[in-house]
Amino acid sequence: MDNVTPEAYWKIFQMDTEGHKVFQELTSLYYDVESYTQGDSHATAYNEGKRAVMGYIINKMNESQLTQ
Repeated sequence: MDNVTPEAYWKIFQMDTEGHKVFQELTSLYYDVESYTQGDSHATAYNEGKRAVMGYIINKMNESQLTQ
């Protein structure tokens, strides 16, 4: 697997207008939502998995030197 730089994440999701729209949609669908599902640990784990992907993307962007 090629090593994708934090700057690449930042450019795609913050500097590109369409990429920023995609980022906003993904964040609202999978990150800014409650992952806990009462009485269903499998659903909670599934939701946390989706949330973790967005967390990874956000962390990569925060590592970018372009944010400074």
